[in-house]
Amino acid sequence: MASLRPLHIYVHWPWCKAKCPYCDFNSHAEPEGGLGPELRARYIRHVIDEIHWWRDQSLGQRSIASIFFGGGTPSLMEPAEIASIIHAIKRSAPLSPECELTLECNPTSFLEDYGQGYFQELRDVGINRVSIGVQGLRDDWLAFLGRTHHAAGARATLDAALRIFKQVNADVIYGLPGQSIKDYEELLKSLARQGLTHLAAYQLTIERNTAFWGQVRRGEWKPVSNDTEANFFEATQAVLGGFGYENYEISNFAQPESRCRHNLGVWRGEDYLGVGAGAHGRITLTGGQRIATTTRKTPEAYLAHRPGEGQHFLSFEPLNPSRAIQERLFAGLRLSEGIDITDLEKTYGAAVWGHVIDMTEFKDFSDMGWMESCITPLGTRWRVTPEGWSRLDALLGRLLKPERILGREVGVRIHSDELSA
Repeated sequence: MASLRPLHIYVHWPWCKAKCPYCDFNSHAEPEGGLGPELRARYIRHVIDEIHWWRDQSLGQRSIASIFFGGGTPSLMEPAEIASIIHAIKRSAPLSPECELTLECNPTSFLEDYGQGYFQELRDVGINRVSIGVQGLRDDWLAFLGRTHHAAGARATLDAALRIFKQVNADVIYGLPGQSIKDYEELLKSLARQGLTHLAAYQLTIERNTAFWGQVRRGEWKPVSNDTEANFFEATQAVLGGFGYENYEISNFAQPESRCRHNLGVWRGEDYLGVGAGAHGRITLTGGQRIATTTRKTPEAYLAHRPGEGQHFLSFEPLNPSRAIQERLFAGLRLSEGIDITDLEKTYGAAVWGHVIDMTEFKDFSDMGWMESCITPLGTRWRVTPEGWSRLDALLGRLLKPERILGREVGVRIHSDELSA
C-alpha cells in the first residue's frame, strides 16, 4: 500500500513546577504532593493506550516524520518514561530515517549538574533535538517572567545540551517593560555565539486567564507600545541574520539544515496526531476525510476516560473546507515560503475560497507592500513580506471575511520553536 502523507506526533506533558504568569498554554502546576510514581505511571499508560487506539483505527501505513514532546515541562519526565512512549509509537508505525525527536526542556528540570547526564540519557533513548526555555539571560528579566531558574543555570543547561546534541533550540521572550533594545541584542548575540542551531524569539503578549492579564488590568505595569514591539522584531531579524540564521517563520530562526521539522509539518498543513491532555490533532483517515481532534484538557479529565473507548476526546469532528482554508492561512502565512494558493483552491474549490477570502483586502495589502503573490512552476503562492510580518494578525483579521474568522483557535501549538497543543 502506498504511504500517505508524512505523519507527525505531538505528545503533551501537562505539568510544570509552577505556572508562569505569561503562559496561557495547557499547563498545570504540579499537585501539592508532587508527581508521584503512581500518577506518572497512570498518565504514561494513558498516553500509550491513546497511541495504540490510533494504531487500531486502520489509518494505513504511515511513516513518522517527527515526534515532539511539549508541555508543560516534559523534561520532568524520566528518560525511561520517554522511551516507553517512543517504543509504543515505533510499534504503531515506522519512523522515517530522518525522524526528528524533540523534547522541550526547562533549566529548572535539572539538578546541580544542569542536565549533562540527563541529556545523555535522552540521546540514548532516541531524542535528537532539544528545545530549552531560556526566555532571558538576566536574573531581573527571569524574575519578572516568573521563571525559577537563573541566568547562570540557563547558560549551563545550554552548554550541557550542546555537548550532547547537534540540534539545540533556545526560546527567548522580548518586549519586557523596561527592557532596552541594546540589552536584548546582547542576549541574542550571546546565544548565537554559543553555537545554537535554532532560536525562537517571541514577543511578550498579554493573554486572558494569565496572571499578567490581571496585573495589566489593575494598572500594575504597562506593555510596551506597538512601535517598540516592531523595533524589537526588527532588531531580532537584524542580529540573527548577521549570524547566518534564516528567519523561516515569524518567530523562528535557524542555521542551514536546522529548521524544526515538526513545526514545519504543522505549519504546512501536514497530518499530525496530538496525544496527551489537551492536545490538538489533524489527521486524514483512510477514506480521505480529515478530522480535527482535541483531547480532554485537564490531566484529571483526561485520565478519567479510557483512550481504548475513544472517550478521551473533547472533540472529534470533520474539518470543513472553510475552516481548513482558514487554518492553512493562519499557519502558512507565518512562513517565509508562504502558502500554495493554487493547491488550496484546487483542493477546496473556488466557491469556498471566494466565500472565505476577501480578495479586495489582499489587493490592498499587496499595493501597500505587506503581501505578495508569486508565480511558481507549480502555481501561485502568497507570502507576507518582511514589512507585513509584524502586522500579520491584523492582516488576517481583514483578509478572512468577518463572519468566517476562527478567532484564536487554529488547532496547532506553535510554542517552542500552537499554532501544536
